[in-house]
Amino acid sequence: MLAVEAGFKDYPTLIYDGPFSDHIARQVPRGLPDNIINRDEAKKIALDFLNIKKADVISYLGLSGDRIKTFNFEIIPDRRARDRTITIAISKKGGKVIWMIDNKATSVAKIGVSKAKENVLKFLKSKGFTNMVDTFYLKQDNTALINYIYQQNGVKIYSDMVKVRIALDTGQVVGFDATAYYMSHTNRKIPKPAITEAQARRLMSRNFDVQSVSLSIIPLESGREVFTYEFMEKYDRKYFAEYINAITGREENILEIIKDPNGILSM
Repeated sequence: MLAVEAGFKDYPTLIYDGPFSDHIARQVPRGLPDNIINRDEAKKIALDFLNIKKADVISYLGLSGDRIKTFNFEIIPDRRARDRTITIAISKKGGKVIWMIDNKATSVAKIGVSKAKENVLKFLKSKGFTNMVDTFYLKQDNTALINYIYQQNGVKIYSDMVKVRIALDTGQVVGFDATAYYMSHTNRKIPKPAITEAQARRLMSRNFDVQSVSLSIIPLESGREVFTYEFMEKYDRKYFAEYINAITGREENILEIIKDPNGILSM
């Protein structure tokens, strides 16, 4: 899904949600701790997340959100650079950073996507996100928007997604959205596949050249999750991701993967 959406007070959200995002609006958050925080605690969490000891201006924008209620702040780290503001949302339940957007201007790219992914992975680990792996990405305006998903015991969990935007001039994170992660994240009971990879291969679409295979959990439109074999495939110079249910052998989904110089996206 590619779209430009409106966030709190018309601040734009990160634009590429990945192939399994439509179920999120119908869920109740599973990944937030039970404690309830107040506004002052939320402000401290915001500054700690941004590694800012003291900001020149911190404006409280109010409480918003439906499934996840958030305290929202606009922060100007240095009033001499008033054209740079950081907007950040902290969950009232659990005190987690749900999203952040830094409108810092970017210049000519100096790092590539591989280095950007390394930087983001270090950033995520420093914020407590472990066992994350990158999936799709999009380069735009000297930044890269990269989707990361959680892995449990080597199984990809597409529901547990974090989107990070990184500046390709400085290598710094300028956008973060963990809405999907906190809506979905939990410790799952993952069964053993009832069919083998070889059996799953015989059930997939014909004439596809398999590039890689992994186990994954994907959400359906209903919000129910299914355990699958993920086949990354090539056919007639096009790329696809095909998902065969690892229990029933049913084909659950097939997506076209678009690869071009600006990113790897799904349709």
